[in-house]
Amino acid sequence: NYFLFLNQFEPQADGDWTKAIHHELNIKRRTCTTFIPNLSATSEGNANDIPCGCKRLRREHSWDATVGNDSKWDRKKHTKSAYNNAYGYIPSTHAHYIRCDIETQPKILASLIYDVWETKEPKLIMCIIGGAKYFKLNERLEREFIKGIIQAALRADGWIVTTGFKTGVVQLVGEAIHDHKVTNPRSSIVAIGCSKWGAAKHRESLILKNISKKSNLDVAMRKAKNTKGEQELEPNHTHFLLLDDGTYYGYDIGDYRTRFVIEASCYKNEDVPVVTVVVEGGPDTLITIYKDLSNGIPVILIDGSGRVPNLLANFLTRTESMINRSVKDDSGTNWKQVIDIKEPDHVEKLKTKFHSYEDEIYDGLKEISKGSKTSKEEMDRLFKYFLYCLQPAVRSKIRIYSLDSDQPLDDTIFEAIIEAKQEKSLEKNTAVDREQLLNLALAWNAIEVAKDHIIKDDLNDLSSAVKEKLFLEALMLDRPHFVNTFIKLNFDLAQIFYQKKINQPWELKWHQLEKLYKYDDKKNRERLYLLSKCYDNKPITSREDLDIILKDLIGDYVKSIYTAASSSLWERFRIYCRLSTARVSDSRTTLCRDYIDDDSEVPDPEEAQKEVREYVYRDLFFWSILTNRIEMSKVIISHMQTRICAALIASKVLKSFKDFATDNESKEVLHSQAEQFEQYAIESLKCCYNYDEEKACEIAIRRIYLFGGVSCLQVAVDADDKDFVGQPCCDQLLNNIWFDKMKPFQFTLRERGQVLLSIFTFGLLAPVLIKFRENKSDSANFDNDRKKNYEMTVNETEQDEKSLLRKTTRSLIRIGPYILFYIGLILRFTYASTDGELSAAKIIFAYDLEIWYIRSLSFLGVARKMGPKIVMIQKMLIDLFFFIYIILIAMIGYGVASRSMYSFDDPTQNDYLTFDGRSIFRHILYPTYYLMYGSTDSEKAALDQNPDYSTSIATQVLLAFHMLFVNVLLINLLIAMFSYTFNAVQTQTDLVWRYDRYGLVREYFDRPPFFPPFIIITHIVEFAKLISRHVPNVDHSKMRRRRTKIFKMIAANREIDKEWSEFESYATNLYARTIVSGQPSSAAALVPSAARQEIPQTMLDTMNTSLASPNVDIKAITDEIASIKRSVGDLRTYAEEMNRCMQWMMDAMERVKMSKEPKPKLRSSRTTTDLKPSDE
Repeated sequence: NYFLFLNQFEPQADGDWTKAIHHELNIKRRTCTTFIPNLSATSEGNANDIPCGCKRLRREHSWDATVGNDSKWDRKKHTKSAYNNAYGYIPSTHAHYIRCDIETQPKILASLIYDVWETKEPKLIMCIIGGAKYFKLNERLEREFIKGIIQAALRADGWIVTTGFKTGVVQLVGEAIHDHKVTNPRSSIVAIGCSKWGAAKHRESLILKNISKKSNLDVAMRKAKNTKGEQELEPNHTHFLLLDDGTYYGYDIGDYRTRFVIEASCYKNEDVPVVTVVVEGGPDTLITIYKDLSNGIPVILIDGSGRVPNLLANFLTRTESMINRSVKDDSGTNWKQVIDIKEPDHVEKLKTKFHSYEDEIYDGLKEISKGSKTSKEEMDRLFKYFLYCLQPAVRSKIRIYSLDSDQPLDDTIFEAIIEAKQEKSLEKNTAVDREQLLNLALAWNAIEVAKDHIIKDDLNDLSSAVKEKLFLEALMLDRPHFVNTFIKLNFDLAQIFYQKKINQPWELKWHQLEKLYKYDDKKNRERLYLLSKCYDNKPITSREDLDIILKDLIGDYVKSIYTAASSSLWERFRIYCRLSTARVSDSRTTLCRDYIDDDSEVPDPEEAQKEVREYVYRDLFFWSILTNRIEMSKVIISHMQTRICAALIASKVLKSFKDFATDNESKEVLHSQAEQFEQYAIESLKCCYNYDEEKACEIAIRRIYLFGGVSCLQVAVDADDKDFVGQPCCDQLLNNIWFDKMKPFQFTLRERGQVLLSIFTFGLLAPVLIKFRENKSDSANFDNDRKKNYEMTVNETEQDEKSLLRKTTRSLIRIGPYILFYIGLILRFTYASTDGELSAAKIIFAYDLEIWYIRSLSFLGVARKMGPKIVMIQKMLIDLFFFIYIILIAMIGYGVASRSMYSFDDPTQNDYLTFDGRSIFRHILYPTYYLMYGSTDSEKAALDQNPDYSTSIATQVLLAFHMLFVNVLLINLLIAMFSYTFNAVQTQTDLVWRYDRYGLVREYFDRPPFFPPFIIITHIVEFAKLISRHVPNVDHSKMRRRRTKIFKMIAANREIDKEWSEFESYATNLYARTIVSGQPSSAAALVPSAARQEIPQTMLDTMNTSLASPNVDIKAITDEIASIKRSVGDLRTYAEEMNRCMQWMMDAMERVKMSKEPKPKLRSSRTTTDLKPSDE
């Protein structure tokens, strides 16, 4: 029965290909039908051991084979196609394989791979050919070759097509694939072996009836003997096309591999690039090169790998100057057209063209043919193939890669593909498909090649849809240089991410942004991709989700960016009354409309376009930081205007991500990235400060609506960016805020006396004694001089905290003295009938007074000399709390142990140890505490009363150990902890003081005019004003317009805000460009400050030279080296021409016998024999 016969070969693996192979595709095998004895073997051995012309023995033929009378075996005449009985999976590697007739149309096998095996569509097909036997590559060259091949396959989802046998260059490629699989198990590379069925070593095991039994295959492979003309299949390949021509042994499959890759490249109606890489190899490799070039496939020669690549690369280099001389020669041959070697006349033209190299070429071909039997006819055929490769119209499809190349192998492959595509389009007189080439360049990440060969500073011929697709692809593939180039080419980002509406604001296309956040399959496998962890592994599906994430990572002081924020009266009341707190200052506390909500100001369309573009940059910057695309974020921030705030937000987000990182290395990387962005913000602020100190101070505290109403200083403090807060710009800003209307830095003794006298008179004499600011345009004044433009205000909310625990602790410390005061006040009037009851109120008042005295030290923090000391005290208090825990354990341990052995009670005073609080403190804690200060008299006196008791002796020993442990070890530990803290603060005293001074300035600038408990009067007045503003049926237009206090500078109109943004953009533009170019420089080197401009020019030049010395232009040096290499190559070519001229002259002199001495031998400057592997 036919179906029973069919089922016995049906694969028992993942898929059922039987129907497709036998019915739809009709893939057959080829078998010998006629036994024709091989006459060269008839004279030796048994008649049964005489092989057929197909190299099978008589018993290895099928039962229906006949004995023929022909003298010579012919494949076309003596073979036929037959039912296919070998296909499925190789159990040990799970690789797909199929035996197929070599006359099967390549299109059928392409259909098998795409449709039946469902192999992923490639963007590149890469053929690796070359040495089929063992050869030795230079270690560095081997490393670069493997790296280039694997990178090319990964970047372009490429196929690697080889002979599939475990030998030579294919074995090297297989080992590289295996190494990649081991280190990247989730990444797969498609490797297809186009092999000959008769050369497969274990071919018989592949046609067993039950091929799914791994044991059968393993046994068959172990039993297989080594036979000349067959090899094992390379185990790291994923697919095998085993081509059957009806013969055994030998590896020749003709040009089938070339025809197959060409068919596979255009099977899906997409012209997939094909390239051939040549490593080593002999005559067969040269034939394969000819076949590929004649079919338009570009070839990459690995110069230095040996034999054919070396020989061909040598003559391509030497004949380069000949080719470039003229388009036509004296015979009128047009060298722009391909000269076909099938015509004898054409061969003669090539021989004439390269006549001077004919002998050297023959010698080189003989050298590479050593070890193989090559006849004179075959040598002439190889010579024709070699000349074909040298002709001008063909050599442009050949690229040479060597270790001296300026670019890696993968870029060389890509450049060869691009040039081949362009030449093909010129031949067909059609336009180049730049979209396809750009997609390939994106996959390859070859920006330099793309800019030189594809983009060429113009992409206006592409449609908007294509541009949108390319830009989104560049974002998702994390190609920052392409994104930068597309932005410079004026891609309309506003149209991509926002939708324009008539007489309405632009609306975000959420689906575009959502697409970016959902494209995280690859990033999600990276350790630094923590976005999903910070949102409980839930996907981002709405604007609300994104706002929640931003507020969680940046801070709840950020106004909702993508959704409308609630502004109800109740919420405003909660914020105003501090019932709803924020970590720094809350942008929702504005009680009147800002300019941005004023409909009377309608920006013109051009300004609206710029504003929307800033929104796009902001959205993309958030996305790049949240998905840890750091280089992408640096490119996007370089096109923004408000770079300082963006960099600080990035620093805050990355530091927040540290809480979700699971290993120390990830935390260190995130911390390093956060420091990079902090430094970015610092250098940008320095640039602004060097241009204009006043505007720089304004930018540091301006409210930025683009980022949810935050300010730079606000984010910096919350992110714990001490270096930023300690900058001179922020220092000057805090000085101006602290001194307010007073002129800062009144340091003379007379001025200080006047200030103190003004304080003691409650400000009555201040207008006469104190110097106040003058209304000058160049002063950094934040009050009346620019009151028409903006308003400087302070928020009523709490200072910045990083966690609920720290926020609660800080709040308890702040309100603790108030709570104690009111508790003592209540006890004073409700629980004071007797002196004993009154003592409770006295104790509370006393402790409260002590806390107030200690808290008064915080006021000294504003002083430059005293401030760092206060900081040291605060840090040391933390150390002291940890030490108290340790000392408390030691005290309790000794107290309980000693009292359990020996009685320290005083019978005369009826003072016995009982189990209550007073007794425990009096007998255990008090005495053992004072032991820490060396007060041991009472303890020793009690023990000396009974010196002979064993318990007394044991207690003496315990006391000695306790004193040693506490007074020597722990006290010195405390001193060491204090010393470490002191040194840590001392090394950055000024920085720590400036950072902590911010909190002090915020605290005092935030306070109402009345002190507690009279502060309630201020709250009552403000609450009455709040109610009056919301009373219905009342005209509020005549009421004085005012804002609630927020610690930000708010622009009164769009022009002021625009002025700030444009100034920041201009001042920081040069620094941003240096970061993107990979040659970062300091702000001092880019924008000299006013102080530096006063330095003499000679000294300034010296400083700039020293500053610029580390920032060497690497690209310029690389270009210079490339120029030198080209010059050396030209000199080498000229030297070769001189050698040929000298050779001709010596030959002529030898013919006329001008000298008795033999002519000296001239050797080429570069031959195949002197290409020795370097030791590098």
